[in-house]
Amino acid sequence: FQLKFFIDLGLIFKNKILKYYLNQNLTFIQNNKKSNLIRNIDTECDHLCDYINNVVLLSSELLFVLLLCVVLYLLDPTIFIFTLLFIVALFSFYIILIKKRLTIIGGKRKTLNEKILESLQQIFNGFIEIKIFKKEDYFISDFKKKASEYKYLFLTKKLFNLFPKYITELFIIIIFFSIIYYQTQNLDSNVENLIFHLSTYLIIVIRMLPSANKILSLYQELKFLKKTVLNISDLYLLNPKDSFDTNNNSSEYYINDWKKIKLENFSFDYDKKKIFEHANIEINKGDIIYLEGESGKGKTTFLNILIGLLNIKNGKITIDDKTVQNCNNIKFSYVPQKPFLLNESILSNITINDERIDKQKLDKILNITGIDKNNFKIDIINENIGDNASKLSGGQAQRISIARSLYYDAEFLIFDEATNALDANSENKIIQNLISNYKNLTIIICSHNKYMSNLCKRSLSIKEKNIIELNN
Repeated sequence: FQLKFFIDLGLIFKNKILKYYLNQNLTFIQNNKKSNLIRNIDTECDHLCDYINNVVLLSSELLFVLLLCVVLYLLDPTIFIFTLLFIVALFSFYIILIKKRLTIIGGKRKTLNEKILESLQQIFNGFIEIKIFKKEDYFISDFKKKASEYKYLFLTKKLFNLFPKYITELFIIIIFFSIIYYQTQNLDSNVENLIFHLSTYLIIVIRMLPSANKILSLYQELKFLKKTVLNISDLYLLNPKDSFDTNNNSSEYYINDWKKIKLENFSFDYDKKKIFEHANIEINKGDIIYLEGESGKGKTTFLNILIGLLNIKNGKITIDDKTVQNCNNIKFSYVPQKPFLLNESILSNITINDERIDKQKLDKILNITGIDKNNFKIDIINENIGDNASKLSGGQAQRISIARSLYYDAEFLIFDEATNALDANSENKIIQNLISNYKNLTIIICSHNKYMSNLCKRSLSIKEKNIIELNN
């Protein structure tokens, strides 16, 4: 029961923290290392449960030792006081000796765990470049160095774990022989009485030995895991409860009959670097917009603001003249330059494992995006596409991402360099098919390919921290 309880508790913590992360905006994700966020969910929640379990065990052992002390007090108050003073002195010396060291080791464990996870992410994400530039030895050496430091920390902790055993054994020997000396000096010559007292003390002391050992070991574990508790508790204490218990996206419903979106006099900056300043943009339902701009000038930032992933610093956003915090209640679909794909089948990636697949809609989308045997050699339904879509080309991955965006019946479709891996003919064909088959769809196409502007009703350019309307 106890094991199941703490496993379930760990799952509760993991689910709550994951929900909290998913309820944040894009700025939060950009400002935190992904390896750190993953570690908090995957490792630190388990350590937190270990900490709570250790507190329960420590409390039970302390209660048991307290009961033994009560018995000892009833037998002889003088021996009890002597034993208590000795225990306090010994434990205080041990705690002073190891307290700071264990806290430091626990902090280093947290940091090294994050660095190791980050190194592995970098290795697998940059596998091609590592092979091309022949940097295998560098990354192996870097990982080995961090793993060795991590191993050394745990070796040090294991050595600390041995100390309680020897300390408690020494404690028992000193206490027992002290009791013998005291009893022989103060009791009468009644041998039976002496044997009874010594036997009782011996039983109490022997039973106290494993408990004392356990108390010291548990104390060590609590100090070692202290950083974990502080880390997770900061998440709970520094953030409102509804960040964990509710969905902050406020997109339980969508506005289907909107006519106009306006962003007025808005500003946005990254780390005090102004991206937009007093910018304005108006989008009408059914607009097909080409968006251009130099790299790093704010095209993706503007799209993220529009979708609701980033919050503007000032200005206002209105939907049909009603002021809103963001546009989360508009049903968007978003196709990024680098698609997010699961290591599952093409069908599963399009539908995200939708249990009720609309076959007629799916066939139409597959036809529009050119997902067929001519463009794909793998089985669309049964074969996985590999980790990070390793079995697909960049263009094939983008076709799947576009198909997914259409499958979810969005009213507003955003392409952020979404077709740059396709050849010009395929790119043009997909966009033309999309526009002709989804006449009520509002579309923004962000691209460096100026030819795409010929397919759009409006053209916008991001210049000088503003959004400028171009003649089309």
